Amino acid sequence: MTRSTATTRVWTHADFDEMGWHDATIHAFAIDQDQFELMFDLDYIVEWVRPEDEGGYFSFWVAPATLVFEGVQDVSIEIAFPHIRHIDVFDLHREPAGKPDKKGVQDWAWRLELADGAITFRANGFRQHFRAEPVHRSIHPVAVAERGGISFARG
Repeated sequence: MTRSTATTRVWTHADFDEMGWHDATIHAFAIDQDQFELMFDLDYIVEWVRPEDEGGYFSFWVAPATLVFEGVQDVSIEIAFPHIRHIDVFDLHREPAGKPDKKGVQDWAWRLELADGAITFRANGFRQHFRAEPVHRSIHPVAVAERGGISFARG
């Protein structure tokens, strides 16, 4: 997906193959036990911008987003905090967990690899809601105050 289409709609697990969470920053996460949801407040890198000069640094188009996994179960969280700092995503993987149910809903085994740990769980899918237009930055993460605080808002 491109920067121009990033925040025009909600992205879902149907868009998984077009998305990438490498170097996204997680500011907070929560579990809604009543709704069986696992929610992440993160800075999603919508687009990586190659440096103009050889040996230069990438810049980024970054937007605050709420990533909500649905039908969540079997959550395991292993995070090491060697320093008080942000949580960086290395990658997000999924594999089918069994066969689809009678309604055709596929359950997935998810592994959110972090720079200092992992979060694993099962879920039916996800929705990623963008809360603002992407901004161009030479560094990330975006400071919590600059991004409007911690939020699990959808839309």
